[in-house]
Amino acid sequence: MEKRGSDQLMMTISLILILALFLILMYAFVSQQKNSAAIGEGAYVSEIVKVIDSAKEKDEITIDIHKATEIAQKNDVSDLRETFFLNQTARAVCSRLSLGRMSCLSYFNDLKIEGFEVVISPPRNLLKIKIGGKYE
Repeated sequence: MEKRGSDQLMMTISLILILALFLILMYAFVSQQKNSAAIGEGAYVSEIVKVIDSAKEKDEITIDIHKATEIAQKNDVSDLRETFFLNQTARAVCSRLSLGRMSCLSYFNDLKIEGFEVVISPPRNLLKIKIGGKYE
């Protein structure tokens, strides 16, 4: 009779430990996502790609990326000019708002991008994109 009670007690303790481990892992995941680096990278990159895809020849585009650079500073990114960059070969826009992470998304517009520059200035940080002509 006592063996059955002991088995139930061990089963209950095991389940409580598994539940505690699950809750700890969930807390770690949520706190990691809370700094919004992963969400910010995807959101900014997708919006930039949408703007590039809808651009026309000789357009000059300026996007406010101040919030993104604040997130990058919180995550110890040393050079804010490298938070957004263009991969011309893959025709993709990439973002790095935390160390060791990077989000890239391809654009489909057949126009050359002649300028892609992150401008760090005291009131607002901006991303300036200059669209050229079509690929030949």
